[in-house]
Amino acid sequence: MKFGRQYRLTLEMDDGQQAIIIEPPFTLQFSVERNALASLNAATLIIYNLSEITRGRILHDRFDTTKLRTVILEVGYETLATIFVGTIRSAGSMRQGSNIITTVIADDGGFDTTNTLSFETIQAGATIGDVVKTLIGDFPNVNQGVVSGMDAKLSRPVVLDGNTWEQIKKYTKLSAFIDLNKVHVIQDNEVIIGELDVIDSSTGLLETPRREESYLSVTTLLEPRIIIGQAISLESTIAPVYNGQYKVIGASHQGIISEAIGGQCQSRFSLLMGNQLYGAYKTVAETN
Repeated sequence: MKFGRQYRLTLEMDDGQQAIIIEPPFTLQFSVERNALASLNAATLIIYNLSEITRGRILHDRFDTTKLRTVILEVGYETLATIFVGTIRSAGSMRQGSNIITTVIADDGGFDTTNTLSFETIQAGATIGDVVKTLIGDFPNVNQGVVSGMDAKLSRPVVLDGNTWEQIKKYTKLSAFIDLNKVHVIQDNEVIIGELDVIDSSTGLLETPRREESYLSVTTLLEPRIIIGQAISLESTIAPVYNGQYKVIGASHQGIISEAIGGQCQSRFSLLMGNQLYGAYKTVAETN
C-alpha cells in the first residue's frame, strides 16, 4: 500500500558550499512534466518556510544562464525514486500569508542545452549514430543514455557548427529527448528498461484510462518508478478493452508532501497507442 509519502530535494549550488538537502518536515509542493519530445522536461517546486540563509543561497535570476545549479528530486514511500534531475532556471522567495514560500523552476538539461556549442568535422563513413554520440559527448553534464537505430552512414564529411542540442535535434529528426539528465534516441518499436512494469489497482491505478488522440491517459497514485521510454502493462478491471502493453511517452507528477498540510499526490502517464500486444516492443540498453 502507498502510505507515508516522503521526499528528498537536493540542490547543488555553485558557491563552494555543501549541497542543500531539503526533506520533511518542510512542506514541498511539486509539479514535474516529463516526455519523450525534444522539448525539455520541467519542474516547479515550492518549499515552505526555509531559513533566510537557505533562501539566499537558492536565489537565482532567470536571465543568468551562466551558473550551474543542479536540482534532484526523489519521492516515494518506503524507498525513494528519482523523478527529476535538472538545472535551476529561476528561483526566488515571497511571503504568502503567514508562510514564506520559495519557488524553484528547473529544466532537465537546461544548462547544457543552452550553453554547449560543438565545432568539429565528422568524416565520411561514420554513422548518424556516431554523429549524435559525438555531440552528446560535448555536453559537460548531461550524459548519453540509449542511442539506437541510426546506422545510416555519411557519404561525405559533415561539419558540426553551433548549439549542440539544436544539432542533436537536427540529426535525430527531433526524436531525441532528455530524461533524468540522459539523452535518449530510441525508435517507435523500442523501449528501455524500467523498474515497474505493471499498472493496475494494486500499483495505484485510480481512474478509468482515457483515449486522447494517439495516446492513452492513465492516472495513478504517485508512482515515481515508471520512466519515459519504458514498456508498461496496463490491467484495468473497469476498461479491459485497453488492457495490454504500451510504451510510456509522458509522465506528470503533481502533489504536496507535508506533515502540516493535507493533499493528494498523483501521477499521470501518457501511453502510446499501438497494437497493445505483449512482446511487440524491442528492449534496448545503453551502450558506449
